[in-house]
Amino acid sequence: RSISHEFRTPLVKIGYRIAMLHESNQLSDHHNDTLRSYINELHALVDELLLYSSLEVTAQPDMELFKLNPLLDNLKTELQPLSDSTITLNCPNNYKVHGNEAYWRTILQNLLTNAQRYANTNITICVTEQHQQLVVTVTDDGDGINESNLDRIFEPFFVEEQSRNKKMAGHGLGLSIVKRMTQVQKGQISVTNTNLGGAEFKLTFKLS
Repeated sequence: RSISHEFRTPLVKIGYRIAMLHESNQLSDHHNDTLRSYINELHALVDELLLYSSLEVTAQPDMELFKLNPLLDNLKTELQPLSDSTITLNCPNNYKVHGNEAYWRTILQNLLTNAQRYANTNITICVTEQHQQLVVTVTDDGDGINESNLDRIFEPFFVEEQSRNKKMAGHGLGLSIVKRMTQVQKGQISVTNTNLGGAEFKLTFKLS
């Protein structure tokens, strides 16, 4: 908590100073909005840094049995308005998952927002059962990932080159967080390029 406070206090002070300048007409609306967006990005980066750091020292989260479909439906409802790409959910069975629901929410949210950055028109979430394992794939129809970067995409702070990063890039921690949260729940994650050109992230967990 003290580390969080040390990170955020300067940002709060900067935000307060910006507000004062804007209210006294020393800062235009355009510059105010721009600076505010930068501060929001820094807050998001601090959140990711603290979350990633906490995962490095967390051995095992609390696990419980929960239904996956309601979580997927809620995420689709929340994230669909944030992108022009259509999110399609293909989960014919209401699978029960033994895991940490908060972790699952973060995993799926990060994968979906990542797909929204790169998709052209469509994002597909598919949930199936294969060889007594639960398999969840998140696929976009974007330009895919450079083959030379597939092995590095989950590294902390790794951001792909501008060619795929046609929209606002993240901070290079989102997929690292996804991988760590998957691993501590005894799952696996991988990424490939599909025949259509986009990227497909695949989560595999042992069925309860």
